[in-house]
Amino acid sequence: MGQPIEVTSQAGGVPAIRIFSINRSLSGMKIEEYRGPAEATGERWVDEMARRLGALGATRVTVYASSIIAEAPDWSGLTGPAEEAIAELYTYYVDGKIPEGDYTGEEPEPAEVAEPAEAAEAETSA
Repeated sequence: MGQPIEVTSQAGGVPAIRIFSINRSLSGMKIEEYRGPAEATGERWVDEMARRLGALGATRVTVYASSIIAEAPDWSGLTGPAEEAIAELYTYYVDGKIPEGDYTGEEPEPAEVAEPAEAAEAETSA
């Protein structure tokens, strides 16, 4: 569930650089630069995307609108997982994968809500 992002990638001018193009803007018209995974501390989507790429091995990430430039020592075996991490940025769950977090697999208990007739009755007797 959610909105998958369409991702294409290409090699940069040097082997350590990979350029990802996506079908939406993550940063608007502002350049966002992360000089290491530790800098991606915010709560915005662009911060989460930089954290995901950093967890895969990217050492530097720059985002401008719908372009993501990532640097990593070795992209062999990393391009596919990086594309997947970007594509799934807006998805809440993916078929066959259990969401991270406090999901227990059980339905939450419904909140106690007064029926409309009971609520109106309580107001008139007060």
